[in-house]
Amino acid sequence: MAAQYAFYFQAILLLYCVFAFFLIRKPLAAFASFLFFRSNLTIAAYLQVTSIGSLQYFVLPTLILFAPTFRNIFSKHASFKPYGPMIFYYTLLTWVFVHAIIFSLIEGSFASAIEVFLKCAFPLMAYFLVHCGIHDKTDLQKICKYVVWVSALPVITGLLQYVFNIEYDYVHDIFAPISIAPAGTLIGRNMYGIFLSLTLFHAIPYVFEKRTKAGYLYLILLLSAIVVSQNRGTWIALATSFILSMHFFKHKINLAKGWAIVTLCVLLASPILIARFDQLSERDQWGQNQNTAEGRLELVASLWQKIKEKPLIGWGANAYGNITEIEASSQKSFMPHNDYIRLATEFGVIAPLLFFFFLYKQFVFSYRRRKDSLWTYQFAACMSQIYLIIIACVQNLITDMTTFLLIFSMMAISHRAAALSRGEPIKKRISLVSNI
Repeated sequence: MAAQYAFYFQAILLLYCVFAFFLIRKPLAAFASFLFFRSNLTIAAYLQVTSIGSLQYFVLPTLILFAPTFRNIFSKHASFKPYGPMIFYYTLLTWVFVHAIIFSLIEGSFASAIEVFLKCAFPLMAYFLVHCGIHDKTDLQKICKYVVWVSALPVITGLLQYVFNIEYDYVHDIFAPISIAPAGTLIGRNMYGIFLSLTLFHAIPYVFEKRTKAGYLYLILLLSAIVVSQNRGTWIALATSFILSMHFFKHKINLAKGWAIVTLCVLLASPILIARFDQLSERDQWGQNQNTAEGRLELVASLWQKIKEKPLIGWGANAYGNITEIEASSQKSFMPHNDYIRLATEFGVIAPLLFFFFLYKQFVFSYRRRKDSLWTYQFAACMSQIYLIIIACVQNLITDMTTFLLIFSMMAISHRAAALSRGEPIKKRISLVSNI
């Protein structure tokens, strides 16, 4: 099935690789172009299209992205100091790597842990590129604008899928009615909702600083795509993050207008919201319970018993599918849909604590800078961190490289906005892991 598309995907890959070489000196454009390539050609990975020989499709463009990353990391305008919110993530990566060595000695299992390590380490390139590429307020607006442009195709695709009730079924190679909800160009429906939310955090400061009709139209389309994505977890996490952040930044935001926006969005989206939550008591076309929380809680409960058996070192990377006591084979094939439980199962309780404090410290970073002159970027970053802390309880983000690119780019934007608000000169050596 992949063979009939392989030539076209490989031709697009070749064009991207050639184009990427010309962006080595432009870190923001290099990041945006890779994000566009990654988010709009996810289907190539699902179709198991390769790049060179048996090399996975996205490996080559990822390696090419190392060129502008290392060029900017080792430029005279950057320095590498592991402190601040990022120290928790670096420590998590170190623990995962050490854990891989330990398990290779005990059980001979090394490849899976290294795969997880690389998937967690790769998105750091987004942080480095965006951080190094921002030198003034114009660059802050530029990177947010790039993300808005990149997300246009996934947003429009998802809306068209919903309007015409049709999507491409890559398993059977046909166009068919939507089975559950639109997925845009990302294939995975849950990841589509998360991708749209992370895009929204980038769009908020850009749209509200520019205040153009086109910007407001895009924001309406983006919010509409989030609604039709029908991701209940995203809806709850997004609403919570906006309401809390709005109150944290109440000295800058009119609370009456903020609540009016929330109310209006809920009222306009109520038919879809009500229908989606009503499905909790129904079964899908395969007879499975639409209340996915029940199966996930059952899996989490099973994994929790296993965590207590090996709380310090866990059971090894990707072990959750083999150690559960749930009899239903369908449950064994699922990830636990909870990053904290997944990390604790695989790498011990140290890992989820490091991951949580990484997200929490970045929230504190943005909260403390709520009175900065560039507060809109901190507001968006604050929303982003609250959203991530919540959504990590019901989804698996930790190894999804597409969404993690946006997570780290938002953090880089927050750190550089804080530095620019303090009036740091453009040519001053900057830390890639800003202090808090």
